[in-house]
Order: sequence, then structure tokens, then C-alpha cells
Amino acid sequence: MIDVLLIGQLSEEDFVVVEITQDNFKLIATGIYLDAGNEISMDLNKIENILWFAKGRGLLVAMDSNARSKTWHDVLTNKRGRLLEEFLVSNRLHIINEDSELTTFESNRGSSNVDLTLVDSTIVTLINKWQCNEHRSFSDHRYITFRIEKCKAITNDYNYHGVKYITCEEGFKRFEDNFITEIKNHFKIREKLTLYRPVLLSGNIQV
Repeated sequence: MIDVLLIGQLSEEDFVVVEITQDNFKLIATGIYLDAGNEISMDLNKIENILWFAKGRGLLVAMDSNARSKTWHDVLTNKRGRLLEEFLVSNRLHIINEDSELTTFESNRGSSNVDLTLVDSTIVTLINKWQCNEHRSFSDHRYITFRIEKCKAITNDYNYHGVKYITCEEGFKRFEDNFITEIKNHFKIREKLTLYRPVLLSGNIQV
């Protein structure tokens, strides 16, 4: 049997926080709507309160972010997306979204990937089979499904528990330009510098 308890002190119109318990397995789950008309920094402060409450117990976040970023497989990154990226990295939250032919949001105004599934490091290895579902949801947002395995067998020799970053060629180029500029300024170098690196074939860079 699954027990669900509403956490009233953290829940409000656009935030619902619950504690889910099954046998000896427990986690904090929250559904969040980030209103595009609000300053995102105000909502991020509320999420920090949820992070503090859930610390060590496992946190699952289903979020309509109204923020766009190539980090979660959108075609562009806007200001809200950059602010949310920084927040996720600084708070060690993992993005479960996978690249898909379907976007999480689609209407006659356009389509985008603004819906995020996030977890903390406590349960990141328990989440798999994330999918953006093509079945009708009677909403502009598609159904998102995934599995939580309470006892997940370790199938890889290397089981990484840290923050994972989705990388791209554009990001590498921006890093190289900034890195070279810092080196030239620090050592007062005027000659042209070139940064050599191995070619990224596929997958995520794990830091």
C-alpha cells in the first residue's frame, strides 16, 4: 500500500508537496508550476525551502518551468532557462528528461520542452524509463512517465552518483573561448592560443 501525506506548510496554489511512503521506502514529491509572469528568483527561493525539508529523504520534482534551455533538449535557451540551469547545478538536482521526438508542450502557439522531471542525488539511480508519451492528455502538456525502482540492481561497473551535465558543441566552444581569454589575461599573452581537446563522441559528461 502507498501512503501519501500532504505537506501543508510548503504547499500553495502553484506548489504541491507530499510525502510518499511504501513499506520502508519514503520520498518527498512535488508538483510545481512556475508562472511565466512571476520573477523566477522568487519561485526558486520556494524550491530551496522544499530542498531543505527533503534533505536526505529523496526528492522528486515534476515541474512546468516556463523556462527554455538546450540543457533539457529545447531548441533555445532564454533568460529564465539560464537562471534555472544555475539553480539546478548549485543545488545538485539531476534532470531526468531524455531527448525525444515529442516535445513536452505543444499548442497552436508553438512547442517546447518546458516540463522537467528532477531528482536529488538520493534517488537519482532509482529512476529510469523516462518517456514523453504520445497519448492524448486533453492538455497542452503531454503525459510524462517514468519508473521508480526501490531496489535497483547495479548493472554497470561504474555507478556515478554526482551531478550529470548535458553537454553540446556550443557549450564546449563557449568554455574554450572563456578559458583562453582568462589564460591570456592572467599571463599577459598576446599570441593566439588554441585549446586542444578530445572529440566528444556521445553521451553525457560526468563531473
